[in-house]
Amino acid sequence: MSKIVKIGVGVIVVAGLVFVAVTKLKEKQEVNSSAPKAKIYPIVVKSLTPKEEDVKLTLPYLAEVENDKDVKLSSRIAARIISIKRSGQSVKKGEVVVKLDTTAIKSTLASVREQLQAAKISLKNLEATHKRTLELLKVHGASIEESQKEASLIANAQAGIVTLKQKEIELKNNLSYATITSPVDGTIAKTFSNQGAVSAPGKPLVAISSKNGFYLLVRVPTDMPLVSVDFGSKEYSATALGSTYHGLAEYKVYVGNQKLTTGDRVEVSVVVFHQKAMLLPFDTILNRNNRSYVFVIEGDRAKAQEVHIVQSAQEGIVVSEDLAGKKLVIAKPDILLRLLSGYALAVKE
Repeated sequence: MSKIVKIGVGVIVVAGLVFVAVTKLKEKQEVNSSAPKAKIYPIVVKSLTPKEEDVKLTLPYLAEVENDKDVKLSSRIAARIISIKRSGQSVKKGEVVVKLDTTAIKSTLASVREQLQAAKISLKNLEATHKRTLELLKVHGASIEESQKEASLIANAQAGIVTLKQKEIELKNNLSYATITSPVDGTIAKTFSNQGAVSAPGKPLVAISSKNGFYLLVRVPTDMPLVSVDFGSKEYSATALGSTYHGLAEYKVYVGNQKLTTGDRVEVSVVVFHQKAMLLPFDTILNRNNRSYVFVIEGDRAKAQEVHIVQSAQEGIVVSEDLAGKKLVIAKPDILLRLLSGYALAVKE
C-alpha cells in the first residue's frame, strides 16, 4: 500500500511541475506577443541621373623633358684652339663659339694656288706646242709618236689642274670649318676642351642647350589608348614614335617654348578618353564575378543592371550603355551588395 502511495505522490509532483512550466511558457508568449515589433528601416542612399556631356578622362604620369635642338659642336679639322666659349655663357644663333688657328691652312692654300697657276701656264705651253706639232705633222715635219706623247702630257697636266682645284676647294672648306658658330639660341651647357689645345676631327668641343625645341617623352603601356597630354593647364597632341622602352610605348609631345630643363621629369596628365559621353562616379559601379553593375532606382528598391566599362580614370567611369533618364544609386560596395539582396532604400535628396 505504501508503494502505491509513493508512486501516486510522484505522479502528482511531476504533473504539478509540468503544469507550472506550461503556465510560465504561456505567460512568456503572451508578453512577447504584446511587445512592439522591431522596425526594418530602409537604406538611405544618394542618387544620380546621368546626362551626356563632354568627358575627359586622365591618368597621372611622369614625362621626361627632351630637346630636338640641343647640339654638340665638334671640329672637322685638327687645329689649335684660339678661343672657345665657356660653359654657362648665353649664345645667339650665328654667334661664334669656337675659333681655330688657320695659319697652316692658309699657308697650304697659298702654295696650292701657286701650283695651280704654274700648272695652268704649263698646260697653256703644252697646248701651244702640240698645236705646232699637229701643223708639222700635216707636212710630215713631225712624227705621230711625238704628237701622241704631247697629247699624253696635256692630259696629265689637265688632270693635275683638276686635282689642284679640288684641293683648293677642300682647303677653303677647312678655312670655313675653323670658325664654329651656334645654330640655335641657347646656353653653353658644357665645354669639352680649352684654349690652346688641339681639336680632333669629330670630337665634341661644346654642348649647347637650346632655349626652344623642348618636347616631352611620355612612356605608357602599349594597350593604353593615349589621346593627348595635359601639361601646364594646356592640352597637347601626342605623336607615336613607333618604339618601346622596357615594354612601354613612347610618345613625343611638343610643348613649345616652355621654360624647361633637358633631362628633367615633369608631371603630366595622359588623356585616355575625350568625347561626348555619360560620366559615372566610381560609387555607382559594383564589380562582382568579373562583371559590372549599376543600380537603377525603382520605387523603394534598386534593380541591378549589367554595364560594360569603356574607360575609367581618376575622374570616373564611362560605360557603353545608354543610361539617360535613369536614376542610379550612389553608394559604397557594401551598401550595393545589400541592395542586391533586396533591401529597401530611401533616396537622400
